[in-house]
Amino acid sequence: MTTHSTVTTIFKGGLLTTTLCALAIPAFAQSTSAEDQYASVLQSIENAKLTIAQKEAYVATQERRIASLQQQIKDSAATIKTVEPMLNKMVTAIEGEINKDIPFLEGVRYPRLEKLKADVADATRSPGEKMRSALLIYDIEVGYGQSLDAYGGQNPINPGTRYAACEADTASAACALSKEQNNKIAAGATLRDLRNEIFDGSYLRYGRLALAYQQFDGSVTLRYDPMTKEWVELNTSQALEVERGLRTARGEAAPNVVNAPVYVSN
Repeated sequence: MTTHSTVTTIFKGGLLTTTLCALAIPAFAQSTSAEDQYASVLQSIENAKLTIAQKEAYVATQERRIASLQQQIKDSAATIKTVEPMLNKMVTAIEGEINKDIPFLEGVRYPRLEKLKADVADATRSPGEKMRSALLIYDIEVGYGQSLDAYGGQNPINPGTRYAACEADTASAACALSKEQNNKIAAGATLRDLRNEIFDGSYLRYGRLALAYQQFDGSVTLRYDPMTKEWVELNTSQALEVERGLRTARGEAAPNVVNAPVYVSN
């Protein structure tokens, strides 16, 4: 128990009387009991144990990550040694496929192949970057076998005949400039400025199966013969099939079955 004193002043009969009183106050009202203090200490210990366990788990996780990264670093040298020969084989395989393929988009495919060769030989590029470049070309080349495609180009036997006709007379039927091209000339462009736009005709690629060419006015239709590596002229009915295929590939006609002028060996 804790004892406190109080002073009481009373005015009585003209005299001031002062009385000192002692009051007893229980100890638990002023301070925490020993039991509460002990319980608080125990709780603090439990909290500390939990915090330590969490830190230990975090440290263990970090140690595992460090060990994994160290192992990856050790394996990287072996990976590089494996990837480099694989890349060289991939480049050789792509080049072989392009060389033996029907001759479509050669102005695009060969420059792309040369760039891949330069990338693979570049010591500043990582193996991952080189592999991505090779796989990208693989995807493109595989995609060629699954599509019907039409694109402008020059006559494979007599290239530049249409441009020559335009040089002689831009208003001639053999030149047949489009409305857009005539507008460019009217605006000040020269015929030489339009040289890369004036194609003799269009090529039609049936996947990697066949390749045909048709003059812009339909006067000549050819098919590439992979056996002789020469262009062969098609008859009228075959030319109509090529024209229909061109319209389908350009989106000018609804998708339909297209007959390809395929060479069949005996």
